Amino acid sequence: MGVVVRRNVSRRNFVLYYVGMVLAGLGAGVLISALTYVTIMLGLVITSMFAFTAGPILDKVLKD
Repeated sequence: MGVVVRRNVSRRNFVLYYVGMVLAGLGAGVLISALTYVTIMLGLVITSMFAFTAGPILDKVLKD
């Protein structure tokens, strides 16, 4: 059997560790959300640029 060594960890260090873990998780979630938002916005801007550029050309082609 292995020997278990218990370290005397203060309550303050214990709480700070878990507060840090929660804040790190929240920060990672916010970062992923921001990257998703920027990606969607860029996709919409590029799509609208194509639509506005192709509009006059499509009008000429589809003109009766």
